[in-house]
Amino acid sequence: MSNISKIEEALQQLYSGNDPQTIYELQQWLTNTQASLDAWQFCWPLMAEDKASPIQFFGACTIKTKIATCWSELPADQYIPLRDQIIQFIIRFANGAPFVRCQLCSALAILTLRITPSYWPQPIKDLIQFSSQQIGYQAVFIEIISEITDMFDKSGLANIDRATVRHVLESSYSDVIALIQSSLGISTSSQLKTQALKCLASWIAFGLTINVLDSLIPTVFELLHNDALFESAISALMEIGTSGESSQYPASLYQFMKLLTKLTPLIEETMRNECIDECGDICNFIVSSAECHSKYFTKFENSDHRKLANELASMILSFACMNGYYPVDETCSRLTFEFWYSLQTEIECLETANTELSRKQLMACYEDYKPMYITLMKTLALKIKYPPNDVLKTWSSDDREQFEIYRHDVGETIMLTNRFLQSECLKYFYENLAKITSNIQSSDWQTCEVYLYLIRAISDSIGSSDSQYIRNIFRLLPQLPTHEKIGIITLKVIGSYGDYLKYDNEILLTIIPRILWSLREPKLVYAAVVALRDICVDCAEELKASADEIFNTCQEVLSGSYLMLNQRIPLVESMGSIIPVMDKNKIESASNRLCRQLIEVVVDVVRKPETASSRYEIILQLKSLKALYLTANLPSDFQPNPFLSSSENALTTFHEILLKWIRDEQVSEAVVECLIRMIGNLHVAATSLLPALIDFLLHWYKTSPRPCFLNCAKQIMMLFSDNENTLQAVAHLYYTLSLGTLELLETGSITDPDLINAFLIFNEKALKSSSRIVFSNSSVYDKLLPFGLASMVFKESYVIKSNSRFLVEFIAKISTSEEAKKSVELYGKLIVSKIILGIAGEVPRVSLKPLVDVLIELNKHCITNLASWMEELFKENMFPCMTLGQADKQAFKSAVLRSRARKRWLQEQTEEFALKCRGLYGTNYAKDVQSS
Repeated sequence: MSNISKIEEALQQLYSGNDPQTIYELQQWLTNTQASLDAWQFCWPLMAEDKASPIQFFGACTIKTKIATCWSELPADQYIPLRDQIIQFIIRFANGAPFVRCQLCSALAILTLRITPSYWPQPIKDLIQFSSQQIGYQAVFIEIISEITDMFDKSGLANIDRATVRHVLESSYSDVIALIQSSLGISTSSQLKTQALKCLASWIAFGLTINVLDSLIPTVFELLHNDALFESAISALMEIGTSGESSQYPASLYQFMKLLTKLTPLIEETMRNECIDECGDICNFIVSSAECHSKYFTKFENSDHRKLANELASMILSFACMNGYYPVDETCSRLTFEFWYSLQTEIECLETANTELSRKQLMACYEDYKPMYITLMKTLALKIKYPPNDVLKTWSSDDREQFEIYRHDVGETIMLTNRFLQSECLKYFYENLAKITSNIQSSDWQTCEVYLYLIRAISDSIGSSDSQYIRNIFRLLPQLPTHEKIGIITLKVIGSYGDYLKYDNEILLTIIPRILWSLREPKLVYAAVVALRDICVDCAEELKASADEIFNTCQEVLSGSYLMLNQRIPLVESMGSIIPVMDKNKIESASNRLCRQLIEVVVDVVRKPETASSRYEIILQLKSLKALYLTANLPSDFQPNPFLSSSENALTTFHEILLKWIRDEQVSEAVVECLIRMIGNLHVAATSLLPALIDFLLHWYKTSPRPCFLNCAKQIMMLFSDNENTLQAVAHLYYTLSLGTLELLETGSITDPDLINAFLIFNEKALKSSSRIVFSNSSVYDKLLPFGLASMVFKESYVIKSNSRFLVEFIAKISTSEEAKKSVELYGKLIVSKIILGIAGEVPRVSLKPLVDVLIELNKHCITNLASWMEELFKENMFPCMTLGQADKQAFKSAVLRSRARKRWLQEQTEEFALKCRGLYGTNYAKDVQSS
């Protein structure tokens, strides 16, 4: 059987739907066949006219793949014959399968880029000439010309050749424009015009600028009225409008912007005909063009410029104000939000510039755009108002979800608008709330809700001048209708203004009863617990008078049955925040009561069978307990710590959990996170608990070595290593954990980069806080640097960073520890070797900076040894790579030895050295890297 027959049979089997293993084997065989030397010949018979389309497609893909990946196989004398052969096949497929022709065009484009200009000096001119000779095939040649620029960045050209090829292509701009202009003539076919517009878009993306298109752009705008050409025309115009270089040609940009304002009749026509997609495309085009040139709307050069900018901004405002609900009735308003953000940013830049010209421009902006922003605010407020229930029921679930996302985006836009309008927004919302609270019908809750929603949305951008409006709004809250949605949004408003309420004690104390009442309402409870949490965190000191009532109500709700698991966490955070401001004689009782209650709930869950539900419940209950330890920051003079009495029970409970769930990483992490917070809360009071804590950690780390246990041990060392009474216990913890981990590493039992990373951080902190413990046991410290060296095989950036910090900390101890000095002298050359090899290519370039820190630390503490080590290493011809000369090695060595206080400079030198080692120095890529 011939090779072509085998290929055809394989393709037929591939597309006939075999089992996955067979499909995989066929794909591998076909891929290998494409890579063979014979592929240059067998691809052509596969594209014969009598072959099926999938076989023709494989043939076209094969020649494209060969040109792209096996170019060196082709002799130079075959370049032009191959070009001509591909052109002939493209013409043959002009009216055939478009996906086959597309692959052939891509193949010719890659070939063109590879042989220009050495073997084909003027490809574009020649292709245009070919098209004039092949009557009826102009569209095909335009497709080839557009594909050449599309493939420019994908062709794999060497960096040196790219500039030369680009210059040749750029010299053909006028020819391409003339070709497109003639192809868009009145008498040409829609197919030719479509291909010409695609070609225009491709060449604009390549670099064709707006100033050479002045005569062509109006023609393209006219083609927007042609339904068959609309999509291609708008794509070409989008490339022009969103090209950042267009701003360099203000006269051409002015004419382009003027044409944008003339699209209003077309927009109105698409809306009348209910062509939502076309209307959205035009809107997107106009808004994207305006957003790309947002400076055009603030830095006016003359009155005509200002007038045009005003017209365009008004046009975009009309998109934002389109009638109907998003996304059911319209889809354009959301597209405008980024423009208003960009415009706001440019206006703020004028504010900070503070020059005479910028002040004039700023005054003009306020005069022109303030009315627009006010209209925008009022309109968007109406557009995000919930529709009547009977209308909402007709919406699909997807429409409802999109509407909620739209509301969120409007909220952010109004927040930015508030920064421009300042008190105008809050004033407007308050006045409208005041008007409707007296006569609102119970069924018309939507109007109230939308103003409350926006009041909450701007909470992060209010200023001191807004305080009177905020106070008045809070006084209106009791008058709002009793609707569930109103209740929820009211609570969210209260929580979002916690920063303000801290300074308005009168309002604060009046809203607390409303929140506590809402806690007992199942439909409002989640919003209530979040609002109370925000208030208690921001205003704890101001709530002293209500502390007992808040705590008791929360504990009652916590004991109830209607609170969901995830709602317990913010409730406990509220209680934890309020405990420290209670009367001192009540703090101990409240703390013990709450802690015992939370631990008992955890114990009850632990006794349940191991299921996905009980697992989820354990994690959330532990998070609740952690929230208590995290928020209940008692005064330092409050002794004894009330949580100490329940801590033994907590530790016993943690032990019971791990007995059942040690195999589950998330449960283990939740337990240890809770333990870490407990220790942090107890602080020095945890001294009496230290032996039990150490036994707990050692037992479970030995059972299942996990990063979380090392994180907890790290905290214990940092807290208790300075205390002579606990030094021995802490040393026992450190030695046992370290020796156990090092033993696992030596036996190859550790392959988890997260555990390696945790152990590196553990030792870095140990060296920093308790180096006397580290260097008191030679069986540990003798193995630390070898461990650091072994850890360099991990390429994860976070491991490299932690390892470098560990090495820096170890090297820094040379000045105070003879043991550290001996270790560095013994392993220093290996460390330097690993670092240089990492710079040369073994470490990703993004992770080179931490390695530089190690070199600088070696420079500070053992520069003589560093010089000797680098000298010995660089004597090897193959080190660190084959392509590096002695001059480059010596230059880098000199840079390292001279950089003790020049970290930034050494980072730049290291980057350059890395590029040289990796064969990238001098390339465009390297220039981009070095300039960034």
